[in-house]
Amino acid sequence: MKTVTALLVGVVIGALGVMLWQHLSYRSANMSPQCEGLVRLSLQNGAIQPNPRNVCLHKGRRLFWEVEDVAFGDKVQIDFKQAEGPFAYVNGAQNPGKGHYVTEGKDQTATRSLKRIDSNLAETEGRWDYKVTWILANGRKIELDPVVCIRGGD
Repeated sequence: MKTVTALLVGVVIGALGVMLWQHLSYRSANMSPQCEGLVRLSLQNGAIQPNPRNVCLHKGRRLFWEVEDVAFGDKVQIDFKQAEGPFAYVNGAQNPGKGHYVTEGKDQTATRSLKRIDSNLAETEGRWDYKVTWILANGRKIELDPVVCIRGGD
């Protein structure tokens, strides 16, 4: 009798443990990530090198572009191709129009600089194609066509 009771208690405890583990796993799977997206852009051998090329983030989060080695006189533009992009518009020097972002190498004393562009909050889900145009001081344009994916979230 004691063996049957011990076996029954063991099965009940094991079942409760499995149910608790499933509950905790389910809760963590439904939580929106609290991270922001980051794309590093640099110019190497005459081409824009993105890291990563394409990025995914949740609605309500921000994407940052870190533009490395912006030389004096260079200009970097980011333009979304459809519906003016998925991010909230906040007028400013780096966000002069909805879906349009820009930064420039303005410091004559620095040979190269790091510029950070903030997308603002992601408002619209979906796949969003955008174009990065690096305009060198001599007017030559170098282009890249990456993607940002916005998923559901808070």
